[in-house]
Amino acid sequence: MVGKDFVSAVKLNTGISCNGGTVVRPHAVKGASGIIPKVKINYVEVGLFCGYEKDDCRRACEDIFRKLSDKVRSGSGLVQEIPMVGRLIIKGSVAAVDFN
Repeated sequence: MVGKDFVSAVKLNTGISCNGGTVVRPHAVKGASGIIPKVKINYVEVGLFCGYEKDDCRRACEDIFRKLSDKVRSGSGLVQEIPMVGRLIIKGSVAAVDFN
């Protein structure tokens, strides 16, 4: 599920992706706390894996996050590959992950 605060100033609902992302429909989980755990990224560790300095890694990640959120904020749909996971799909006001 994608956190509600993924894009500021835009209300996103969680959803389910079907048929390889051709269908994205809203989905609300009932009986759960609704709290999505957040994990802080360790840019030093990511930089070591990628071969970049911490600051370069942080800037690159923040640039990608900003581009994605700007695209969603503008109202256009989004399909973004997530390596070894699947695809992040945002259509309308519904966000879902299509897992591999």
